[in-house]
Amino acid sequence: MPTTRRRRRVVQGNYANVLLGYYRDRDAVTGAVYPTPFGHAYAYKSGYNPYISGEFTMDELHVKDHGKYLTGGPFKRVKVTACTPLVEVFGKGEYVRPDGRMIYYGGFTAPADSAYGTDLVIAPDSATIGESSWLFPPMTGLPERAWNAAKPRIEKAEGYVFLREASDIPHMLKTSSAFFHDQWKKTRAIYGGTGDLVNTLPSHLSNGLTVQIERDHKMTPTKAADHFINHQFGWAPFVSDINSFYDAFSRMDEHITRLSRNNGQFTRRSVPVFKGTTVTKIGSGTGTKVFPNSSFDYDTRWNTGVSWFIGSGATWELYDILTDNCVATGKFRYYRPEFDYANPEYSSVMNTLRRRAAILGLRVNPSNIYKATPWTWAIDWVSNVGKHIDFLNDTLVDSVACEYCYVTRHTIRVRRFIQKLPFASGTLTLQFDRIVDTKQREGARSPYGFGLTLDNLTPRQIAITAALGISRSRGRWGG
Repeated sequence: MPTTRRRRRVVQGNYANVLLGYYRDRDAVTGAVYPTPFGHAYAYKSGYNPYISGEFTMDELHVKDHGKYLTGGPFKRVKVTACTPLVEVFGKGEYVRPDGRMIYYGGFTAPADSAYGTDLVIAPDSATIGESSWLFPPMTGLPERAWNAAKPRIEKAEGYVFLREASDIPHMLKTSSAFFHDQWKKTRAIYGGTGDLVNTLPSHLSNGLTVQIERDHKMTPTKAADHFINHQFGWAPFVSDINSFYDAFSRMDEHITRLSRNNGQFTRRSVPVFKGTTVTKIGSGTGTKVFPNSSFDYDTRWNTGVSWFIGSGATWELYDILTDNCVATGKFRYYRPEFDYANPEYSSVMNTLRRRAAILGLRVNPSNIYKATPWTWAIDWVSNVGKHIDFLNDTLVDSVACEYCYVTRHTIRVRRFIQKLPFASGTLTLQFDRIVDTKQREGARSPYGFGLTLDNLTPRQIAITAALGISRSRGRWGG
């Protein structure tokens, strides 16, 4: 039996006060610098969380089988990195005040926690307590999407559905032609024939007539909905079906060779489910928030900071950068008799036609019949009926099963604070990041996906599993 392991570690920053820098007077005309330093600036530990990073990991320990790990389990990890004034001094150098009368020798540290927004003010030690941390994004719906993305597909086109829906083409043409006809009449009325009449009328009459013309040709909500449905569920799938059908037909020999070679064999697959990065600007303003600033402590002579040193002109911006990546990985097997090289009837005319029909999606099976049924697309918008039928089709028709299948989601959220400080030599740009890095993995609960466990399999599914040579000890399932 696997053993669940939980590990947590935190890293503390420097407890000592950090010297940021100091000032010297400067002659704005000659550039001469006075030797006596003053205004020594420190970053103090008071009021800041001493932890600069924290990490929590939950995984499972498994026993090796013949030197290999043949089983796996769920995995969760969260890592929080906070950029605090106790970590490092950034941008060390010599900076001349815009009026040339003073020089600052030193660097800067990150702003206070409040500068990053209240939703991400998290302490690395308390945010990494366990696997129930609110920092983990939801995995709802991802296992099913991962299974659909990674499973082997015999059909490379949807020819059966395309032929059944061909009867809708006249209606689609009628709706589209009506749309273009209405647009043509509107354009002609405003800029063409009626437009000449409008231009010859007095202004107090032509204005009213123009408004009436525009009102008569304005697209109503009903018309807009009709055209949207006609495009979204008519022409778009129609063009997609034509492209996939042509691709499957032109690469027929390649598909047959690959499907026949892999038929009845376990093959590893790793495919992306989704991947993307979004950048959102969530704040901006003027003034300085990095340290030293006017609220920090200095030596007995000065109690001022870089905001006093610069005067005006400093600006800051706050961004939220989210990178979200989901991957499906699995080892799958399928079996179709017509693709079996060992079948004595492999080269027969009937099996040749069956292979071509399967690749072009012309088979009569539960999935194709459902998809070709009118308005099933609307049912799938509010239910999972289509997914359940696809699952039954994979299991009963194509004998699709897995030795293992995992869905992994990796997210990196960066809260980036950018400070721009104007000096005599130019603008200094400082960047500080707070990072929340999460990674989580879920495994299929049985050879048939994430929904069924081994204990809930039907006798037929158990028989197929045994025929595939998959045992409870061999498979890598999470349930």
